[in-house]
Parts: sequence; C-alpha cells; structure tokens
Amino acid sequence: MPYFPPSIVTIDLSAITHNFRKVKKRVGPSVKVLAVVKSDGYGHGLVQAAKRLSSSFGASRDEAADAFGVSFVQEGITLRKAGVKEPIMVLGGALHGEEDAVPVHSLVPFVSSMEGIQRLNAAGKKARRKIKVHIKADTGMSRLGMPLKEVLPSLRECSKLKFIKVEGLCTHFAFAFLKDKKKNLRQLKRFDNLVQEVRKEGHAIPTIHACNSAGIFAYPEAHYDMVRPGIVLYGSSPFDYPFPGLDLKPAMRWTTRIVHIRELKKGDTVSYGGNFTVSRDSRIAALPVGYARGLFRNLSGRIQVLVRGRRVQQVGTICMDFTSIDVSAIDNCRVGEEAILIGSENGEEITASEMAGNLGSISYEIHCHVGSLAKRRYVK
Repeated sequence: MPYFPPSIVTIDLSAITHNFRKVKKRVGPSVKVLAVVKSDGYGHGLVQAAKRLSSSFGASRDEAADAFGVSFVQEGITLRKAGVKEPIMVLGGALHGEEDAVPVHSLVPFVSSMEGIQRLNAAGKKARRKIKVHIKADTGMSRLGMPLKEVLPSLRECSKLKFIKVEGLCTHFAFAFLKDKKKNLRQLKRFDNLVQEVRKEGHAIPTIHACNSAGIFAYPEAHYDMVRPGIVLYGSSPFDYPFPGLDLKPAMRWTTRIVHIRELKKGDTVSYGGNFTVSRDSRIAALPVGYARGLFRNLSGRIQVLVRGRRVQQVGTICMDFTSIDVSAIDNCRVGEEAILIGSENGEEITASEMAGNLGSISYEIHCHVGSLAKRRYVK
C-alpha cells in the first residue's frame, strides 16, 4: 500500500553547498570553517548536512568544512558512526558522565570550567589518549564559558595535565545579529584583550575563534583562525535587520497537498471556536498539516501559503492535523494540488523568517521544529 506523507520537507543539499561557499568567500583561504550541524542540522539532517560538506564523502576543497560542530557528545558519536572523519567539536561540552566517550570517538569538547577539564583528563588517562579541548571564555553571553579571570589560571593548570591539550580558545557573540554594534564590539574587545594576555604569557594555542553566522559577515576583524557558521549554511539570515549582500539560498522547502474543498456561505465559520467568519461566499480548502507536524497553533490567521504561486490566506484555528486556507481566488482549484508552506513558486516566496516573524520568533526555531516533525527528503 503506497504511503503519502501529509507534508514533506525537501532539503536542497546544493543550497547548503552554495551557502558554504559564500562563507568561504567571506573569510578567505587562511581562515578555517567549522560547519555547525547541531540540533539535527537545524532541522535539515545532522548526518546529511555533514556528509554534504565532508571531504570524506567527496566534497571538493572549496566546499569541504575543516571541522564540524555539534552541541552534545551523542551527536558527535552519530557522525563518527556515519563515517565522518573530520574533527568534531562538541560546542556544549561533555556532560557529566559522558567524558569516557570523548577519547573513544576522538571528539573535541569545548570546556567552561577547570572541574570539567579535570574530568576529561581522568577520561584521557583511562583511555591512554590525550584529549584536545577548546577553552570557552564568557565575554557577555552569560551562558556557558569561563569567567575571563579564570582563563589564564586554567591554562596554567592545563599545562600540568598529561592528558589534556588546549587546542583552541573561543567565545560566543550574543549581540552580533543586532544592527547596533556597541554591545558586540564590547564583547570583541574583551576577547581580544584576553587573546593578547594569553599570547603575552606564552601560551601557544593553535586556534582562536569567535564568529558565529552573524559575526562572519558583520565583523570581519573577528575572524581570527576559524569561524563557526550555523544558520547561514541553511539559507536564513541571522540578522534582525536587512543585511546587504548575503546571497543565501534557502535549503528547506515545506509542502503539502489540498485534501478537501468546501463551498461556504457568507456568515459561515471555520474551525474550532468559530473564530473566523467568511465575509462572502468562499471556497475553503483543507490541508493535512497542523501543530502536530510543525505548524504552530499560534500562527492561526497569521500566515499565507502558496497555491499555484499565489499567496492565499490561512483561516480559522490551526488544528492538530489539519488547517484551512481560502482558495476563492484560485480558479478551479482542485483536491490534490500542492500548497507551499515554506518555499517559492513563480517568483513568489514564503520564507522561514516570514513564518517566524508571524510567530514572534526566529527562523532557527521554525527550521528545527518543522524539520523534526515532517517527513524529509533530499535532493542534490
């Protein structure tokens, strides 16, 4: 019996390659690129995104990441089991109790405390393997990362540990996406001062890095030795304002099909609660997608979808498995026709950023949410 998924997320892997090349062009040949594929590749597929950018799977020199970034150890293990050979950096560090897996799978954790480093040293001793780490300095994010005053003492302690090698020093920008640069420049100055102090004390750290997606494009002076693109790889802007010249290609397209069409009279209501009343005789189509498969209920009445390349309004309350759209303006609209929730057709486009704006959120959340709930397929 054939299976027809209610909605499909199509991932264009060539778009990921295109966006990666834009990053490479921005930073130049001397700066390494750590491709961030955490959270299931921002909903695009952890393994699929990494393989696309891995020289182990045929990516050319200009299209291959120098390393990959994940949030958690388990994600790193998944990539290793998939055959990824490049360095895999665990941006969230090794959680308590996971340390023994780090040397087994040759992972490179970011570290935020001397206590965590000591646990990794013990794991390295047990495995008889030196563990590479990147010390993360907190310059203003106030999430993970060492307080600045602890970095130099920690480096001195690390030099005494037999099974720890400090390979990198990094920070994470909290404000790079903002148009007002004051706060981010303050962060950058703190980090730059720290880097100078570290070098002055004679600590030889091969890789210094700070830039996330927004930092790569807005702060070229902060590229250092490596950058960490995330959302830009998948074709969404990280900025909260129009940033010129990004030239990104969205990799995610989300589609469904019309399963039913009703002829409603003026005054009829649509969906739970009757919150939408048709103001004229209308044709209302049902789509087999709702909040159980990625379409947030809070988007009710706030979004449009594309049918034949034309925008039509979503109406009524979004249900668990269905939602309604007004197709009155589409001549002879039929059951089975495609409806595009995210994507483009005939010069019209609905982006994840547009949907996120209607939700009061960001494209990151839309990508992760939709990609995890809808059936995915890949095109090259």
